[in-house]
Amino acid sequence: MDIEKKIVEFELLFAKYSTLLVIIRHVFLALFNLLFKQYVYFTLDIAILCLITPSYVFLFYTSNFNFLKLGKLTSYLYLILLILYCSVSYSDNLTIIFLYIFLFPIGFLLFFDFKRAFILSTSIILVFPISYLIKYFLPIETHFTDVYLECLKIFTITFSLVLFFCYLYYFVQINKLRTIHIFKISNEITIDEFFFIKQKSYRINSNNILNKTSDFLEDESTYKLLFEKIESHMKTNQPWRSSEYSLQLLAKEINSNHLYVSSAINKYSKNNFKTYLNEYRLNAFTEYVKDKNNEQVLLKEIYLNIGFDNQATFNRVFKSKFLMTPQEYLEQIKNK
Repeated sequence: MDIEKKIVEFELLFAKYSTLLVIIRHVFLALFNLLFKQYVYFTLDIAILCLITPSYVFLFYTSNFNFLKLGKLTSYLYLILLILYCSVSYSDNLTIIFLYIFLFPIGFLLFFDFKRAFILSTSIILVFPISYLIKYFLPIETHFTDVYLECLKIFTITFSLVLFFCYLYYFVQINKLRTIHIFKISNEITIDEFFFIKQKSYRINSNNILNKTSDFLEDESTYKLLFEKIESHMKTNQPWRSSEYSLQLLAKEINSNHLYVSSAINKYSKNNFKTYLNEYRLNAFTEYVKDKNNEQVLLKEIYLNIGFDNQATFNRVFKSKFLMTPQEYLEQIKNK
């Protein structure tokens, strides 16, 4: 199974279904408010539909779907609209307000850490002070019948449960696949601790657990060809000489996806991207100092030329591989 493709598939399905459910909600509310002659709220529903529907259509035609970026932007936008909507309409109904506090965290956790998701979810309470200001400066006449309020409450509860289980299903599926993907790349499992405790990563000392499971077999030839393309690019263009070179930049230069590039490097070099990059840099250093004509060149000039932006980092990386400092290595070369 191609995990990266499966992640993208579930992310797109989540975006489509959750947006569709929100559209359905506001269509029903618009008809509901029109039926009970609540024209102010009917107008608000139409305005929200005009803003959300183009986003839903966009999901079917985009070829460059950035789930996290688009999800964060949409979360902020819809939360602001909903706070304003509830401030004008339903601020006196605590049941409806707290249903949304209960609903939002699962959706937000796909895009934010727990602390940010908690803050965003509880921000729905801003409905009450904003509602007071609206009523004070823009008094709106309301004539809610008992039938209207009961129907609204039942509809909101039903919709909230449907949307909650939609969020929960895709939250579990997407995070499960993300965990597997991270494990395959770095042999690490990251656990989000409860409340405000920071994330903890646990390294698993087994490189072949997933390789032994037939469900996660990769297309060997595809990754092998990709790694050969990476190797050719590294040797020919030497992009590792830049200290700011990144995985995303490499993926762009070879017209690939950074997840595929990372997997190929991990699979065939047995290193992560940063270590793989430093291998080229250290090899360039050892080749350079072998030449006796280069003895007068300062060490600083060498490490800056091969992609290290400071000597402390260069010394640490060099020593981790050769078990000696660069200066000690140079002395050893001279004494040969």
